[in-house]
Amino acid sequence: MAGVYGPMSEGHDLWGVPAAALSKWSALLAKEPMLADSLPLGDNGGTVGLVRDDTAAPVAGAVVQSVKANSTAEIRYLAADGNSFGVDSTSSNGVFVILGAGLAERFEVAGAPVATETAGSAQKAIFVMTLDVP
Repeated sequence: MAGVYGPMSEGHDLWGVPAAALSKWSALLAKEPMLADSLPLGDNGGTVGLVRDDTAAPVAGAVVQSVKANSTAEIRYLAADGNSFGVDSTSSNGVFVILGAGLAERFEVAGAPVATETAGSAQKAIFVMTLDVP
């Protein structure tokens, strides 16, 4: 198509996470004993996500939640300095991690249900998710 994407193909980016970052994040998350069965990231599954706005800039203060009422997934947010995880909301980097998601479990940004995606769930794999808020 001479470099032109077809209809319904607005997002044309690739977002990945280096293996070194996954190792560091796994070590940080391991400080919470309740997450041990879901670590290390990748070997025991997991989803790494990014909340961004319509300019692709990370969104601070976003709360990611499961659409499933009785979800047992754990969501953690990477601190702005990249040296810890919290449970409240995204920092200025917009990065979050979902552990223990159910099969084809959907997640959204609170207050922006248009920003929704399905988390991957498989051993020996890490999935990525971008949630685009208007």
